[in-house]
Amino acid sequence: MNLTLRAPISDLKTAAVKIIESAMQVEQTHTVRAIEALIDRTEEGLEAHIAERTDAMDAYFDGLRDSEEPVRPQKTAEELAALIRPALRFDGRTIAPAGRRPGRVQEVALKSILNPSWWHFNVNPRWSAPIEHRLGEPLGVKIAAENWNEAAAKISSQSRELMEHQRERLTSTGRARP
Repeated sequence: MNLTLRAPISDLKTAAVKIIESAMQVEQTHTVRAIEALIDRTEEGLEAHIAERTDAMDAYFDGLRDSEEPVRPQKTAEELAALIRPALRFDGRTIAPAGRRPGRVQEVALKSILNPSWWHFNVNPRWSAPIEHRLGEPLGVKIAAENWNEAAAKISSQSRELMEHQRERLTSTGRARP
């Protein structure tokens, strides 16, 4: 049995590129779903983390309100830093402006937990690394956001952009690339 291909090589290359593009599209659709599921699970974990810290602070300040001992800013700062993991860096000067009222000190501590710069520094590497691993290369940008929804949208957008570049690199047939 003698099989001879009579199609020009350029047609075979074009067909191969179309097959590769189609396979990559299927794989990347699956990857997008997996990334979005990871983002959703991370959001749930972040909400649970914040709830745990808030509950721990509430219990701490309930005990502080019931205490006869006066509020000392430095001691409060040390106890809060030990209570909240990862530890927030409080010092007496941070808490002192809140006065000696436990409720006001609690507001200062809660604002620190919800501060986007603290969140970005402590949480972002934990959820971007698995996404980068799935994509097979770094996203190439540091995601900075004011809130979770903005961060999730940015990571999703950057992931899709990276996948598009990957597809272009693999399927390029000598065309000029950006």
